[in-house]
Amino acid sequence: MIKKPTRINGSTKTLIDIIATNNPVSLKATDVIPLSIGDHDMIGCVRKINSTKFKPRTIICRDYKSYNQNAMNNELRLVDWSYVYNNSNVNSAWTYMKTIITGIYLKCAPVISKRVKGKPAPWLTVEVKQLMNERDSLLRKYRRTSNDEDFHAYKLKRNKVNTLLRQAKSSYNKNLLEENSKTPESFWKIIKSIYPVKSTSKNTSLSFEIDGEMSADASKISNDFCSYFNNIVATLKQKAFPLRNLVWRNPKNIGKKTEKVFKFRNVSILGVERQLRSLKSTKSTGCDNLPPRLLKESASTIAPPLTHIINLSMQSGLIPSEWKSAKIIPIHKSGPRSSFDNYRPISVLPAISKVMETIIHRQVMNFLNENKLLSQNQFGFRPKMSTELAAVKFIDEIRMSVDKGNLVGAVFIDLTKAFDTISHSKLLSKLPQYGINGTELDWFKDYLFRRAACVSYNNRISQKCYLRSGVPQGSILGPLLFLISFNDIVDVIEQSRIVKYADDVVLYVEDKNMESIKSKLTNDLANVTVWLDENDLIINLNEGKTEALLFGTAKCICKSNESLSIPYGNTVINLTKKYKYLGVEVDSTLNLNSHFDACFKRASTRLRLLSKIRDNLNVDSARTIYQSMITPLLTYCGILNLKLTSTQLHKLASFRERATKVIFKDFRPDTELPSIMDLRKKRACEIVRMTLDGNIPEALMDHFVIKDHGRETRNRGCLINLPTIKLEYATRGFYFMGAKLYNELPLNIRSATSSEDFYKLLKLHFS
Repeated sequence: MIKKPTRINGSTKTLIDIIATNNPVSLKATDVIPLSIGDHDMIGCVRKINSTKFKPRTIICRDYKSYNQNAMNNELRLVDWSYVYNNSNVNSAWTYMKTIITGIYLKCAPVISKRVKGKPAPWLTVEVKQLMNERDSLLRKYRRTSNDEDFHAYKLKRNKVNTLLRQAKSSYNKNLLEENSKTPESFWKIIKSIYPVKSTSKNTSLSFEIDGEMSADASKISNDFCSYFNNIVATLKQKAFPLRNLVWRNPKNIGKKTEKVFKFRNVSILGVERQLRSLKSTKSTGCDNLPPRLLKESASTIAPPLTHIINLSMQSGLIPSEWKSAKIIPIHKSGPRSSFDNYRPISVLPAISKVMETIIHRQVMNFLNENKLLSQNQFGFRPKMSTELAAVKFIDEIRMSVDKGNLVGAVFIDLTKAFDTISHSKLLSKLPQYGINGTELDWFKDYLFRRAACVSYNNRISQKCYLRSGVPQGSILGPLLFLISFNDIVDVIEQSRIVKYADDVVLYVEDKNMESIKSKLTNDLANVTVWLDENDLIINLNEGKTEALLFGTAKCICKSNESLSIPYGNTVINLTKKYKYLGVEVDSTLNLNSHFDACFKRASTRLRLLSKIRDNLNVDSARTIYQSMITPLLTYCGILNLKLTSTQLHKLASFRERATKVIFKDFRPDTELPSIMDLRKKRACEIVRMTLDGNIPEALMDHFVIKDHGRETRNRGCLINLPTIKLEYATRGFYFMGAKLYNELPLNIRSATSSEDFYKLLKLHFS
């Protein structure tokens, strides 16, 4: 920033004293000041504080000023769809339909370019803007006249404007928070934008290194983003499997899973209309430029031709090409913003494609569930197969094993970009084993092949690239296809037990002998490694990802002189003392104290944040925010630890008191905030009842058994067998505490015949 010489000595003039900045606009002036005390002159600058200039942005959006939903639907009703109904080619039929509805959508809600100036300030009303102009006018007048009366008039107007600005901003934020108080994702985004919890220094550079040179050309950047995202998986596979042809391999036959055959069923107009109406209006528009809002609001009129196209797609085994195109938006993760490595791709698919995918997903999932084709130990992306229940199965089985005097060795396996590295050839070779053949198999082939993607960056769209592997992220069918591809990993497990949640895998073995544990885990990990290699999947060996952990009582672990050393290739799996599994911090003795502390810290942070914004909320909104966004942090997987220490119980009690003061302030509440422990106990009793009713994953069906002593008593059929335990260690287990808490419920609750009555009575009991 310094342009003049800073050292003048005789005939030489040099500039060796500098001021460097990455944001030149923040400096108002710089200068070199002569000094007589040395041969270096002093340099100085004037920095502007809190005067960041926001560059104008150009955004492309729909203009809804003159939009009329009824007028749009009336125009769509007049369209003759006979060309669609008589067409046997899905691409031609969709192209015609899209052309028609695009024209009508553009007429009713045209696409416009809007120039947005300065920092967004949506709380500014017309009245406030007018007063701000009057204030500025009075200031200019005072500077011309230097009159005290003019200054006094300006000062009064300025103070009035400042007061109105504070009130307008507070009112706007209050309404915004209350409107989104029941939507956690939207609410916390608003909180972070209005009340940042920490300042973040951002690199404002829009330049990226392309071909060894820095470039700010948005078109070049978007194309390089597309190339980077498309090639990153191939690069990973070449490093992991350097001597392999990754284009197409004939995988091993996994064996037929069923003799039954899956067939598509035609969908009704009502079914398609229902799916269109379920679209979220606020979702982004895909490559087809058909906004979800307009599709949703024209559901009744576009459902008939769209139903024909969806049924035609299922009959022909082909999908409209445009429905397979994704728009990718790069989202910065961390680190320098000028590096492609520090961005995550977020895919936006056409909303219309999700309508069809939802229909196909329901049919395929029903077929898999009815025929029990998916592993009972596969949690995630399936109804009633939550992280909480996966953690219950894993941790309770360890407690049961340790109660028998055994040690339990576990290996937690994390995969690198599991969804993106799924091989199309291997996935398609597995579908026939699950009864998907013929036209249905052709449909899935077409769904996976020639899927196009383009990157949107600064309103510039890159050239299309075609994805060579992976299931489509952001799609409805992607997770289901991943489950099918990943399902048969259980077939190679010989001596260990396995629990899977999506791509998170844990292998565990119980034994009194450490050598036996190591031998069994090593053998099954080797089998898993071969399976992963055959399926082009890559283990992530980074610290905190794939690690081993030894469970047992502190006494048994101390007695064992050997460490749990599990080899993997030319290295050894890292042995850790605690691991974060599905959001639960588990340690070797399973006391879960570190999990409690981590959850309590996060909840306290959010409570402090709530206290800062409390003035912008009414009591009901503040209580709703507490119950929906703070309480779950303390109750998540709380059923795994229903036996807290006195210190932990005191912490929860004081936390509840603080929350009461923050929420109610000087008001006297009609009802107190629920106790965290009561909420945990209530959830435990709910899951016990779900188990007894059979509304639980098959892997947990035998967790609780009704006690039957053969005599007619009031409690017959209402009590659960309390498991026999040897160690205090096991009393923390859900399989024990859940049964104990359920048996302690009043008889009228336990004897409720319907689940609905049980849950109502249970809620009253813990309120």
